[in-house]
Amino acid sequence: KPEILDGNVAIRQNEWKLIPGRRELYNLREDIEEMVNLFDERPDKVEFLEAKLVKITTRVNDRNKRTSEGQLEEFAKIN
Repeated sequence: KPEILDGNVAIRQNEWKLIPGRRELYNLREDIEEMVNLFDERPDKVEFLEAKLVKITTRVNDRNKRTSEGQLEEFAKIN
């Protein structure tokens, strides 16, 4: 299980909101106050949103790594 899923993050897609580190899933269209946790009842949504969160996080981390490496290379050229 990727580390990001244990952290303090959330993902929302349409009416669904997942907070994997707290094992919480809500349908905001039917439960705007987030009173009914559907995490155990909807493993399909949990799995889908977790995969999406991992994909997004991986892309952001890769982009940040490339940016950091590029900045270091530019700095080395200047000095």
